[in-house]
Amino acid sequence: MSRRLRVLHAIHDFLPRHQAGSEIYAFDLAREQCARHDVFVLAAEYDPSAHHGTLRWRAHDGLPVIEVVNNWECDGFDRSYQSPRLDEQLGHALDAVRPDVVHVHSLFNLSFGLPRLARERGASVVGTLHDYTLVCPSGGQRVHVAEEYVCEEIDAERCSRCFVQSPLYSQMAAGRATRLPGGRMLGRAAKWMRRVAPSAATAAAAALDAGPVTAGDIRRRLAHARGVFEAVDLWVAPSASLGAEFVRLGLDPRRLEISDYGFAG
Repeated sequence: MSRRLRVLHAIHDFLPRHQAGSEIYAFDLAREQCARHDVFVLAAEYDPSAHHGTLRWRAHDGLPVIEVVNNWECDGFDRSYQSPRLDEQLGHALDAVRPDVVHVHSLFNLSFGLPRLARERGASVVGTLHDYTLVCPSGGQRVHVAEEYVCEEIDAERCSRCFVQSPLYSQMAAGRATRLPGGRMLGRAAKWMRRVAPSAATAAAAALDAGPVTAGDIRRRLAHARGVFEAVDLWVAPSASLGAEFVRLGLDPRRLEISDYGFAG
Protein backbone atom coordinates (compact mmCIF):
# COMPACT_ATOMS: atom_id res chain seq x y z
CA MET A 1 0.00 0.00 0.00
CA SER A 2 1.34 3.45 -0.92
CA ARG A 3 2.15 5.90 1.85
CA ARG A 4 -0.50 8.45 2.79
CA LEU A 5 0.80 11.88 1.79
CA ARG A 6 0.06 15.42 2.90
CA VAL A 7 -0.83 17.36 -0.25
CA LEU A 8 -1.26 21.14 -0.49
CA HIS A 9 -2.92 22.71 -3.53
CA ALA A 10 -2.00 26.37 -4.06
CA ILE A 11 -4.28 28.58 -6.13
CA HIS A 12 -4.98 32.29 -6.57
CA ASP A 13 -8.49 32.08 -5.04
CA PHE A 14 -11.01 29.36 -4.27
CA LEU A 15 -14.60 28.22 -3.95
CA PRO A 16 -17.28 29.11 -3.07
CA ARG A 17 -16.73 32.83 -3.63
CA HIS A 18 -14.69 32.30 -6.79
CA GLN A 19 -16.03 29.80 -9.32
CA ALA A 20 -14.06 29.38 -12.52
CA GLY A 21 -12.15 26.71 -14.40
CA SER A 22 -8.96 26.29 -12.39
CA GLU A 23 -10.79 26.61 -9.05
CA ILE A 24 -13.24 23.85 -9.98
CA TYR A 25 -10.44 21.70 -11.41
CA ALA A 26 -8.38 22.05 -8.22
CA PHE A 27 -11.41 21.27 -6.07
CA ASP A 28 -12.33 18.13 -8.01
CA LEU A 29 -8.73 16.91 -7.95
CA ALA A 30 -8.36 17.59 -4.23
CA ARG A 31 -11.61 15.82 -3.39
CA GLU A 32 -10.55 12.77 -5.40
CA GLN A 33 -7.19 12.68 -3.63
CA CYS A 34 -8.83 12.81 -0.20
CA ALA A 35 -9.61 9.09 -0.41
CA ARG A 36 -5.89 8.30 -0.22
CA HIS A 37 -4.17 11.36 1.17
CA ASP A 38 -4.52 14.29 3.58
CA VAL A 39 -5.33 17.22 1.33
CA PHE A 40 -5.34 20.98 1.96
CA VAL A 41 -5.93 24.08 -0.17
CA LEU A 42 -3.98 27.33 0.09
CA ALA A 43 -5.66 30.31 -1.58
CA ALA A 44 -5.65 34.09 -1.53
CA GLU A 45 -8.57 36.40 -0.83
CA TYR A 46 -8.94 40.15 -1.33
CA ASP A 47 -10.51 41.73 1.74
CA PRO A 48 -9.57 45.38 2.41
CA SER A 49 -11.48 45.27 5.70
CA ALA A 50 -8.85 42.84 7.04
CA HIS A 51 -5.12 43.32 7.55
CA HIS A 52 -2.94 42.49 4.57
CA GLY A 53 -1.36 39.06 5.07
CA THR A 54 -3.94 37.77 7.55
CA LEU A 55 -4.14 33.97 7.61
CA ARG A 56 -7.59 32.43 8.02
CA TRP A 57 -8.69 28.80 8.18
CA ARG A 58 -12.00 27.59 6.81
CA ALA A 59 -13.45 24.50 5.15
CA HIS A 60 -15.22 23.97 1.86
CA ASP A 61 -17.14 20.73 1.38
CA GLY A 62 -14.85 18.96 3.81
CA LEU A 63 -11.60 20.38 2.40
CA PRO A 64 -9.49 22.44 4.84
CA VAL A 65 -8.66 25.79 3.23
CA ILE A 66 -5.95 28.20 4.37
CA GLU A 67 -6.76 31.68 3.13
CA VAL A 68 -4.19 34.48 3.02
CA VAL A 69 -5.54 38.01 2.65
CA ASN A 70 -3.78 39.82 -0.18
CA ASN A 71 -4.90 43.43 -0.45
CA TRP A 72 -2.15 44.33 -2.90
CA GLU A 73 -0.50 46.66 -0.39
CA CYS A 74 2.58 46.95 -2.58
CA ASP A 75 5.45 49.42 -2.16
CA GLY A 76 6.19 48.86 -5.84
CA PHE A 77 5.32 46.67 -8.79
CA ASP A 78 7.76 43.94 -7.75
CA ARG A 79 5.82 43.41 -4.52
CA SER A 80 2.76 42.46 -6.56
CA TYR A 81 4.33 39.09 -7.37
CA GLN A 82 6.92 38.52 -4.65
CA SER A 83 6.03 40.04 -1.28
CA PRO A 84 8.14 39.58 1.89
CA ARG A 85 4.95 39.90 3.96
CA LEU A 86 3.15 37.20 1.99
CA ASP A 87 6.26 35.00 1.89
CA GLU A 88 6.39 35.15 5.67
CA GLN A 89 2.73 34.17 5.99
CA LEU A 90 2.98 31.46 3.35
CA GLY A 91 5.90 30.06 5.31
CA HIS A 92 3.66 29.87 8.40
CA ALA A 93 1.03 28.02 6.35
CA LEU A 94 3.61 25.54 5.07
CA ASP A 95 4.89 24.97 8.61
CA ALA A 96 1.35 24.27 9.81
CA VAL A 97 0.49 21.82 7.02
CA ARG A 98 3.93 20.20 6.57
CA PRO A 99 3.10 19.02 3.03
CA ASP A 100 4.95 16.24 1.27
CA VAL A 101 3.75 17.63 -2.06
CA VAL A 102 2.75 21.16 -3.08
CA HIS A 103 0.70 21.39 -6.28
CA VAL A 104 0.86 24.91 -7.71
CA HIS A 105 -2.17 25.80 -9.82
CA SER A 106 -1.50 29.54 -9.76
CA LEU A 107 0.86 31.88 -7.93
CA PHE A 108 -1.15 34.93 -8.92
CA ASN A 109 -2.27 36.70 -5.70
CA LEU A 110 0.17 34.50 -3.74
CA SER A 111 3.92 34.85 -4.32
CA PHE A 112 6.53 33.65 -6.78
CA GLY A 113 8.48 32.67 -3.66
CA LEU A 114 6.11 29.84 -2.69
CA PRO A 115 7.80 26.98 -4.62
CA ARG A 116 11.18 27.88 -3.11
CA LEU A 117 9.70 28.05 0.39
CA ALA A 118 8.09 24.65 -0.10
CA ARG A 119 11.28 23.01 -1.34
CA GLU A 120 13.26 24.49 1.54
CA ARG A 121 10.89 22.59 3.83
CA GLY A 122 11.45 19.30 1.99
CA ALA A 123 8.30 19.24 -0.16
CA SER A 124 8.21 18.13 -3.77
CA VAL A 125 6.61 20.79 -5.99
CA VAL A 126 4.54 20.22 -9.11
CA GLY A 127 2.69 22.79 -11.17
CA THR A 128 -0.17 22.83 -13.66
CA LEU A 129 -0.02 25.46 -16.40
CA HIS A 130 -3.66 26.52 -16.42
CA ASP A 131 -2.97 29.93 -17.97
CA TYR A 132 -0.33 32.63 -18.54
CA THR A 133 -0.43 34.41 -15.17
CA LEU A 134 3.23 33.55 -14.54
CA VAL A 135 4.33 35.57 -17.55
CA CYS A 136 1.47 38.04 -18.11
CA PRO A 137 1.05 40.48 -15.18
CA SER A 138 -2.37 41.68 -16.36
CA GLY A 139 -4.19 38.57 -15.21
CA GLY A 140 -2.67 36.08 -17.66
CA GLN A 141 -4.94 36.97 -20.58
CA ARG A 142 -2.18 38.08 -22.96
CA VAL A 143 -4.63 40.55 -24.45
CA HIS A 144 -4.05 44.30 -24.35
CA VAL A 145 -7.69 45.36 -24.17
CA ALA A 146 -7.21 49.12 -24.65
CA GLU A 147 -5.15 48.58 -27.80
CA GLU A 148 -7.28 45.60 -28.97
CA TYR A 149 -4.12 43.55 -29.35
CA VAL A 150 -3.55 39.81 -28.78
CA CYS A 151 -0.02 39.35 -27.43
CA GLU A 152 1.47 36.60 -29.58
CA GLU A 153 4.84 37.79 -28.28
CA ILE A 154 5.46 39.26 -24.83
CA ASP A 155 6.58 42.83 -25.42
CA ALA A 156 7.74 44.50 -22.20
CA GLU A 157 6.92 48.00 -23.49
CA ARG A 158 3.37 47.01 -24.39
CA CYS A 159 3.01 45.07 -21.10
CA SER A 160 3.93 48.14 -19.08
CA ARG A 161 1.20 50.15 -20.82
CA CYS A 162 -1.30 47.32 -20.50
CA PHE A 163 -0.77 46.79 -16.77
CA VAL A 164 -1.40 50.43 -15.78
CA GLN A 165 -4.68 50.27 -17.75
CA SER A 166 -5.79 47.05 -16.04
CA PRO A 167 -8.03 46.56 -12.98
CA LEU A 168 -5.01 45.06 -11.19
CA TYR A 169 -3.21 48.40 -11.28
CA SER A 170 -6.28 50.02 -9.73
CA GLN A 171 -6.31 47.31 -7.09
CA MET A 172 -2.65 47.99 -6.31
CA ALA A 173 -3.44 51.71 -6.02
CA ALA A 174 -6.36 50.95 -3.69
CA GLY A 175 -4.01 48.78 -1.62
CA ARG A 176 -1.76 51.78 -1.08
CA ALA A 177 -4.76 53.76 0.14
CA THR A 178 -5.68 51.15 2.77
CA ARG A 179 -2.21 51.55 4.33
CA LEU A 180 -2.92 55.17 5.20
CA PRO A 181 -4.26 56.18 8.65
CA GLY A 182 -7.88 55.08 8.76
CA GLY A 183 -7.22 52.65 5.90
CA ARG A 184 -9.12 49.75 7.50
CA MET A 185 -12.23 51.93 7.77
CA LEU A 186 -11.74 52.95 4.15
CA GLY A 187 -11.39 49.28 3.26
CA ARG A 188 -14.66 48.38 4.96
CA ALA A 189 -16.38 51.21 3.08
CA ALA A 190 -14.86 49.98 -0.21
CA LYS A 191 -16.03 46.43 0.49
CA TRP A 192 -19.58 47.69 1.09
CA MET A 193 -19.46 49.87 -2.05
CA ARG A 194 -18.32 46.93 -4.21
CA ARG A 195 -21.37 45.02 -3.00
CA VAL A 196 -24.02 47.72 -3.46
CA ALA A 197 -22.53 49.85 -6.27
CA PRO A 198 -19.79 47.87 -8.08
CA SER A 199 -19.50 50.26 -11.03
CA ALA A 200 -18.96 53.24 -8.68
CA ALA A 201 -16.35 51.27 -6.74
CA THR A 202 -14.52 50.41 -9.96
CA ALA A 203 -14.55 54.03 -11.09
CA ALA A 204 -13.24 55.23 -7.72
CA ALA A 205 -10.39 52.69 -7.75
CA ALA A 206 -9.45 53.64 -11.33
CA ALA A 207 -8.91 57.24 -10.22
CA LEU A 208 -6.14 56.21 -7.80
CA ASP A 209 -2.44 56.16 -8.71
CA ALA A 210 0.01 53.36 -7.83
CA GLY A 211 3.04 54.93 -9.51
CA PRO A 212 4.81 54.07 -12.77
CA VAL A 213 5.36 50.58 -14.14
CA THR A 214 8.18 50.42 -16.68
CA ALA A 215 9.34 47.94 -19.30
CA GLY A 216 12.26 47.21 -16.97
CA ASP A 217 9.78 46.23 -14.25
CA ILE A 218 8.13 43.80 -16.67
CA ARG A 219 11.49 42.28 -17.69
CA ARG A 220 12.41 41.74 -14.03
CA ARG A 221 9.08 39.99 -13.46
CA LEU A 222 9.76 37.70 -16.41
CA ALA A 223 13.21 36.91 -14.98
CA HIS A 224 11.57 35.97 -11.65
CA ALA A 225 9.05 33.81 -13.53
CA ARG A 226 11.94 31.88 -15.06
CA GLY A 227 13.21 31.37 -11.52
CA VAL A 228 9.82 29.81 -10.71
CA PHE A 229 10.24 27.50 -13.70
CA GLU A 230 13.39 26.15 -12.03
CA ALA A 231 11.91 25.96 -8.52
CA VAL A 232 9.13 23.55 -9.58
CA ASP A 233 10.17 19.91 -9.95
CA LEU A 234 7.61 19.00 -12.60
CA TRP A 235 5.21 21.02 -14.74
CA VAL A 236 2.11 19.63 -16.45
CA ALA A 237 0.58 21.37 -19.47
CA PRO A 238 -2.94 20.56 -20.70
CA SER A 239 -1.87 20.90 -24.34
CA ALA A 240 1.26 20.54 -26.44
CA SER A 241 0.89 24.11 -27.74
CA LEU A 242 0.77 25.60 -24.24
CA GLY A 243 3.75 23.53 -23.19
CA ALA A 244 5.71 24.61 -26.27
CA GLU A 245 5.01 28.27 -25.51
CA PHE A 246 6.35 27.96 -21.98
CA VAL A 247 9.44 26.14 -23.30
CA ARG A 248 9.95 29.07 -25.67
CA LEU A 249 9.69 31.40 -22.66
CA GLY A 250 12.43 29.51 -20.81
CA LEU A 251 10.95 26.41 -19.15
CA ASP A 252 13.30 23.43 -19.33
CA PRO A 253 11.46 20.76 -21.41
CA ARG A 254 12.89 18.08 -19.13
CA ARG A 255 10.67 19.50 -16.36
CA LEU A 256 7.52 19.37 -18.51
CA GLU A 257 4.90 16.71 -19.22
CA ILE A 258 1.93 17.11 -21.55
CA SER A 259 -1.33 15.68 -20.18
CA ASP A 260 -3.08 13.25 -22.50
CA TYR A 261 -6.24 13.16 -20.30
CA GLY A 262 -6.32 9.38 -20.67
CA PHE A 263 -6.41 9.37 -24.47
CA ALA A 264 -3.79 7.53 -26.50
CA GLY A 265 -1.82 9.27 -29.24
